[in-house]
Amino acid sequence: MEEFDSSGNHIHLTAENAQETITLAIEHLLHTTALEERTKAFDENTAYLRTQIMKIHEFGGPPRVQLSKILTMFNIEVMEE
Repeated sequence: MEEFDSSGNHIHLTAENAQETITLAIEHLLHTTALEERTKAFDENTAYLRTQIMKIHEFGGPPRVQLSKILTMFNIEVMEE
């Protein structure tokens, strides 16, 4: 089987190096898919948290209460010095 690389050069595949090439291609696809899924999950989580913070802000109340709700949402405890 004859293939071409990105420069247009001929690449000659044998049964041995074809198997190695296929394995590398599959690993690359799995890595790319996992990266895309992590990016998508991060974007969705960021959008959700932004929405929750905006709801707290739009509900109103003193800034101290809003801050307290946001800290609780992120499970952040403020330590007194």
